[in-house]
Amino acid sequence: DGFAVAIVLQGEGSIDKARRTMAGDERYDASSVYCTASTAEAAKAKELLLNPSGPNNENKSAQSSNKDCTCCVIKPHAIKSRNVGGILRSISAAGYDIADLGLFHLDGSAAREFLEVYKGGAVPQLHFVVQEMSSGPVIALRVVRRSSSGEEEGDNITRDDVVSAFRADVAGPWDVEMARELHPATLRARYGIDNVQNAVHCTDLSCDGWDECQYFEILSVGAA
Repeated sequence: DGFAVAIVLQGEGSIDKARRTMAGDERYDASSVYCTASTAEAAKAKELLLNPSGPNNENKSAQSSNKDCTCCVIKPHAIKSRNVGGILRSISAAGYDIADLGLFHLDGSAAREFLEVYKGGAVPQLHFVVQEMSSGPVIALRVVRRSSSGEEEGDNITRDDVVSAFRADVAGPWDVEMARELHPATLRARYGIDNVQNAVHCTDLSCDGWDECQYFEILSVGAA
């Protein structure tokens, strides 16, 4: 039992590059990672796994239009430190589903635009946060509540507002030292280094959850 992450890789030679990467890393084997062998197989897998109306995605259609969501962005330092798997497992264990996931490269302008709403003190050291967010790839997640059919014992969603619940219970305080002292099980406490490299960005205000997720959706469409 658990969850799987399906990733669509785009670009010339993507299949060969992916398969060479898997073959050259002892952490990956056939029991943990599946990689398609041809473009036809890739197209079939994409339709099966990612099509909202597909047989394995009865909840995907509802999730795709669910505006009761929050945006979580895994920062470059956490990706470089190979903490993505731990972060995704923690999110799932807390009772949330990842409705969408994408890897993006933000330049300084895009990072500033995304964080514009936080100017004026909402994000301490904003200038340095922009530098961090544009220093390497980020992974943007659209996070939703797990559907009632998939709820598990131990799910910890106690607030009506998914944005504030995720921020408080999963991401933790922006200040890493405070997170470690008061909420040691949260993402920032476990994977943060300091208040700039604090593992993840997450939506602050309830009214901004959908908009932040849509920002990355627009970037994804523009890059297609």
